[in-house]
Amino acid sequence: MGQFNAAVFANNTCLCGDPLPPCFNSAPISAPAPVPVSTTQFDSAPAPAPVSTAQFDSAPVPAPAPVSTQQFDSAPAPAPVSTAQLDSAPAPAPVSTTQFDSPPAPTPAPEMPHDSNSDIYISPRDPNEEKLLFKMKEQLGNPDVLHGWVKGFEYCGIGFSNGQDSFVILYCTDTGRVTNLRFKDIHVSAPFPEAICEFTELESIEIYHFPGLYGPIPSCITELINLRSITIRETSLSGSVPNFSNKTDLLGLIISSSQLSGTIPPSLSTLPHLGSLDLSSNYLTGTIPPGLVPDNTPMLFLSNNNLTGEIPKSYGLVNFFMIHVGNNQLSGDVSFLFGKQKTAVNMDLSNNDFEFDLSSVELSDRLYKLDLSHNKIYGNVPDSFASAARLSYVNLSFNRLCGELPKGSNMEKFNAVDFVNNTCLCGNPLPPCFNSAPAPAPESTIH
Repeated sequence: MGQFNAAVFANNTCLCGDPLPPCFNSAPISAPAPVPVSTTQFDSAPAPAPVSTAQFDSAPVPAPAPVSTQQFDSAPAPAPVSTAQLDSAPAPAPVSTTQFDSPPAPTPAPEMPHDSNSDIYISPRDPNEEKLLFKMKEQLGNPDVLHGWVKGFEYCGIGFSNGQDSFVILYCTDTGRVTNLRFKDIHVSAPFPEAICEFTELESIEIYHFPGLYGPIPSCITELINLRSITIRETSLSGSVPNFSNKTDLLGLIISSSQLSGTIPPSLSTLPHLGSLDLSSNYLTGTIPPGLVPDNTPMLFLSNNNLTGEIPKSYGLVNFFMIHVGNNQLSGDVSFLFGKQKTAVNMDLSNNDFEFDLSSVELSDRLYKLDLSHNKIYGNVPDSFASAARLSYVNLSFNRLCGELPKGSNMEKFNAVDFVNNTCLCGNPLPPCFNSAPAPAPESTIH
């Protein structure tokens, strides 16, 4: 072992002994180790490896590899023949390519100019509609969001944006006639564009948050016989509500959070399918005309105006889905709007001068939200308030109600603030009623 170095045995699991450090165990340190003999057998034996290596590395054996390589590299190559067959043969491919690339142009698509940002063919353009779009763009003061509206541009199904929050999108028929206009978050000051009235196929107008849009809504909009839906929110539009008649078949009319004034036109009652009417948050005056919405689950939103008078009794026959008339100056008895079989899920009659006895009112199991606050409603709170299956929100505050609140599972959902400022209401969640009944335990007074 004197002829070996420690490096020969390094990096093993647990070898020890000369030339490595001594072993610290019960075996004698100088015991003859069998390991060196075995190691010598492999380390110093006549190595057969060189012979074997020479057999492959230096033997004068003709290498088969070059022969095999020559078979593919230098053999009479059939590949060029095959390549020539494809490259120089009478090419049918150009005929097929010509069939698609240069036909006698039955389709106008290759000839139509495209938007500079896209080469996708969306739908045909109508040159007259394009002129109307340019006219509307000019009437709106050429806003940045419409910078892509240039001659020959694709407009159907394409959204236009100024890179921030403004957005405009149009939809069309398969012949390029505009059917839907949608504007959102436009920040320019301009009057309502009368060019809209010239899109005779128009079915829907949507304008969201266009605070600089001012002036009256042109009456010509009522002549669009294909119009089905108008949604205009958060504008500075003024003047009266358009006097629609049965020339159009509107399904929805929304002009809210604007500056409309005057009365609600009775002609709206001639629209047989007007399922949604929203004129809330304007400056409308006068009374609510009868028959504004059909009988089958309509939505009526007239809140935040200056409406007066009573709600017509005929609305008691309407199965509303939602009715909001809060924050007006309406008066009278509206108990006819309630009933076990009614379909309304959301009712806001707050901040008016309604005056009726609540004791006889029965709530529907479909009703989810009811706000009767800030009126002159009197009587007791009926048991149906505690038992109506879906009732989750109630506000009866600031009325003239009296008596003990009903007991039931619903009452656990409500807070005292929902019943405050009445004449003499008491009971959970309000303080307990002090009458001939024994006084409740002190714990019960903490509500």
